[in-house]
Amino acid sequence: MQQLRMALIHPQAKAPTRKHASDAGLDLYACEDVNLPAQGQAVVSTGVKMDIPDGYLVKLWAKSRSGFIVGAGVVDSGYQGEIKVRVFNPTAETILIRVGEAVAQAVVLRCERPAV
Repeated sequence: MQQLRMALIHPQAKAPTRKHASDAGLDLYACEDVNLPAQGQAVVSTGVKMDIPDGYLVKLWAKSRSGFIVGAGVVDSGYQGEIKVRVFNPTAETILIRVGEAVAQAVVLRCERPAV
């Protein structure tokens, strides 16, 4: 796979980026402000769609410096919708996620599909 095609579908969407060329993950950014209540959860829109090639998947992981937990997620190659990130707040304080804030990282992985 040489290129991962993407579309920004929201006016506030920011294209996924790597801070360093050697990073495995692409940072995904919130395209809306979200109040994440104490001990609560929310789904954060990224405004990004990805054209994941057949034979690959995208795994969503937490950012190492965020104060919230990202619900494990796998995005299959057949999925054509917006990438959204489920987040959990383990603290006793409300967390405000702002537009443009990195909320997760997306790692593209080759996917074996053996017969069952």
